[in-house]
Amino acid sequence: MEETVHYSPLGAATDAEWLSLTSPGFGYVRLGPENRTFVVTMFHELHCLRMLNLAFTPNMTSFPHVKHCLNYLRQGILCSPDLALEPGDFETQDFEVERTLGVHECKDWAPIYDFVAQNYDSWSRETEYGACELAACCVVGHSNIVTAYTPPIYGEHEHA
Repeated sequence: MEETVHYSPLGAATDAEWLSLTSPGFGYVRLGPENRTFVVTMFHELHCLRMLNLAFTPNMTSFPHVKHCLNYLRQGILCSPDLALEPGDFETQDFEVERTLGVHECKDWAPIYDFVAQNYDSWSRETEYGACELAACCVVGHSNIVTAYTPPIYGEHEHA
């Protein structure tokens, strides 16, 4: 893993960058003959990171939501821990100079973006319910948050 200049914890000022990690339908998929709704854990986790970022700006998210997200991420880390060894003392590391944090085995997450986008496209064409979410003119509301949504370009997210 390497440090990155992207995804700074600056609240609303960097929300568009955090939001770009989501998918059409925000990671929700509809499965089975009754189109049961599920959220893919990876997208729920990314949503929680976005909410933690927004917590740096007053009134952008709620304390109960941030509390849920911290607990959700904590449980996810403990349920599926990455046991890679990272060299040195990260608290004293100069991340501007020493940018590498160790070697981790990453999964290819592009197929899940593709699956979720295809699933959302099929569902929204079938129901005509979600077609507006894909339009750049639509807004996504969350508590006091109103952010223009522009679908990400899949495969262009960096791995760090």
